[in-house]
Amino acid sequence: MDLFGRKRDRTIAQLEETIARLRDENEILKERFERMAEREKRALAARQEAHEEVKRLKEKLQSWRRMVEREDASNAGGISSASGVSGLSLRRYTVSKAKLFEILRVVASIRAERETLQTIYLQPRALPPESLLHEYPQLEKAVKTLATETGCAIFHDHNHIIHLLIIPPFPITHPIHQESTEFDTEPLSRLFDNTHPFLVVIAHAGDGFVMLATPNEVLLKREVHSSIKSKHTKGGWSQRRFERLREEEIRHHVGKIRDVIRTMLEEKPRYIVASGDKRILKELFTEEKNVILYRKLDSTIEYVPEKILREVLTTTICTY
Repeated sequence: MDLFGRKRDRTIAQLEETIARLRDENEILKERFERMAEREKRALAARQEAHEEVKRLKEKLQSWRRMVEREDASNAGGISSASGVSGLSLRRYTVSKAKLFEILRVVASIRAERETLQTIYLQPRALPPESLLHEYPQLEKAVKTLATETGCAIFHDHNHIIHLLIIPPFPITHPIHQESTEFDTEPLSRLFDNTHPFLVVIAHAGDGFVMLATPNEVLLKREVHSSIKSKHTKGGWSQRRFERLREEEIRHHVGKIRDVIRTMLEEKPRYIVASGDKRILKELFTEEKNVILYRKLDSTIEYVPEKILREVLTTTICTY
């Protein structure tokens, strides 16, 4: 083949090589473009899903708020009060056990696309993390005021949709601080399990009530009554003698209540919920090793066990 023929063949071979290379590059670019388009498509779907999730969260929160407002307006179904905490920009509600579990089911059903849902369980006298107090300083006073004996649970959404502070009737035993795509309500629910009973003691001068119960039922109950003289108003020797006799009657009354408590302690209750005359309660529990939770129970209950149980199980919920 002549010189020109050889040159033409080399040119054709080079062109074919260039065409093949360009085809390969085109395939690579095509695959890269398809991957980018797929990523963009997934990102768009994720954004849409996130918007839908935020919308669902808002709807659930609004539904819960409407439910609380309806119950508060009618003063029925377990919502006993709704009020602002003095000096705090939050709302406080007291709810029954049944209403609490209804709220917890709503909270547990919430899901987030990212780990923006914060679950915090604080033991008695513990405070929320500094990061939360910096953003919501009113929480410190609320926790110190309301959660000294039992601790509290906080369900907080970084997207500022869910802000709940829950003070249960029994102490939080294990601290938890986690951020996830869902809230952990299980530790709060377990506080109401029936495995361990608790004791309720209501003591006044002349009468008392002792009850062993679980969150579901009253197991044992006993009323204690004694004759104690009213306070003497006159001075002199007669008053001092009268006061000595009255003190003796009170000691006898305390002894009768203590005997009933001692019998029921054989069932190994987890906690003692105490209410009534502070002086009598102090004498009753001078050497008691059980955890004692002091409450102001309604004095008009007149020792109706089921009503007392419902009041003991009342939970406080704050929105901030």
